[in-house]
Amino acid sequence: MNKKVPLGVTIALMIIAVSVAITISQIVSVAYYNRDYTDVEALKEGYTKLNEIDAIVSENYINDVDSGNIADGMAAGYIAALDDRWGAYMTAEEYKTALQSMAGQSVGIGVSVYQDVDTGYIYIAYVMENTPAASSGLLKGDLICRVNGTDVNELGYSEAVNAIRGESGTSISFTVQRGSEFIDFTIVRQEYTDVSVQSKMIGNIGYIKITDFNDSTPDQFKAAVDSMQQQGAAGLIFDLRNNGGGTLASVEEMLDCILPEGVLVSAEYKNGVREELFTSDAQCVDLPMAVLTNGSTASASELFAAAVRDMGKGVLVGEKTYGKGVMQQTYNLSDGSAIRITIAKFYPPSGVNFDGTGLEPDIAVSLTEDESKYFYRLEPENDSQVRAAIDYFASLNSGTDTVSPAA
Repeated sequence: MNKKVPLGVTIALMIIAVSVAITISQIVSVAYYNRDYTDVEALKEGYTKLNEIDAIVSENYINDVDSGNIADGMAAGYIAALDDRWGAYMTAEEYKTALQSMAGQSVGIGVSVYQDVDTGYIYIAYVMENTPAASSGLLKGDLICRVNGTDVNELGYSEAVNAIRGESGTSISFTVQRGSEFIDFTIVRQEYTDVSVQSKMIGNIGYIKITDFNDSTPDQFKAAVDSMQQQGAAGLIFDLRNNGGGTLASVEEMLDCILPEGVLVSAEYKNGVREELFTSDAQCVDLPMAVLTNGSTASASELFAAAVRDMGKGVLVGEKTYGKGVMQQTYNLSDGSAIRITIAKFYPPSGVNFDGTGLEPDIAVSLTEDESKYFYRLEPENDSQVRAAIDYFASLNSGTDTVSPAA
């Protein structure tokens, strides 16, 4: 049988409950206050300093002040003061460009370039398919020596490359040196999908070069792996030299199609919690693998290399990697700008973080002096580190393997 509670008792109980809640809140607040008081005071001093600067500038500065530039500068200064090596502030325009890059989209003529060490000119190392460069007849090995009528060395290499980039629908004129011939080009820039995966057969070994990890990379990678298998590859070489990384999601998708079932990457956050980010299923490629690395193999590229080795599928060949095992997150702001800050350490299947230490190769091989100098021109068939990987596969077939894939 239910009994009615008198109104006075109900009110008294409510008052007691509220009092208890307030007391608990006060205790918690005091604890947080004691911890954060210093930070609040420091921020207050910072705001006071900015107000002082603003007052001085407003009264005395001789030129006009762009409030938008001031806001961008303050935001950039805040991120810079974090001492986050990988942190950055991006204006709205810079963030737009970054999003395009992560999506694997670019605007320009569609070439991969390096500075030629002998002439200082722009060496075309790769002409991407279905781009203005390809349809205009540019070739690998061409040297761009003049841009808009000015010598590249007079402009400066970086300035000349930036001049070739531009907005879709606009044109760029330049002169190419091809052997002893000089050829003039005028090309209309357009948006295109970056080619971040290149592949070819070297004998019976499939060679796959990955230059970046973005949203368009996984499909290109899967197509390359399928092509190598269809051509009868007895092993796969993944070339990650000079690959500075990219998105973890693209790496996970690529690893999932070649590695056996297991945890591919986990992350540890500020609060100490470790979370499994990506796993692979049981479907994998049943071929031995080798990953080419060097000192510029970094971040997501290192994760790819570590996962192949940790899962017992292959070895690392070449040189020690860079050592970047931390993860960044980009947060967009209300005005279209964005900040990127480091939020976690990430871990390969072994559970051993490589930040600051890098990954040691199983088969240590350095390029010759000439190979290093002209690396941008080097063909895989003439590459010491590629040959070392091919020798590794040969040792497997001959039964003389002395390197464990999981070493």
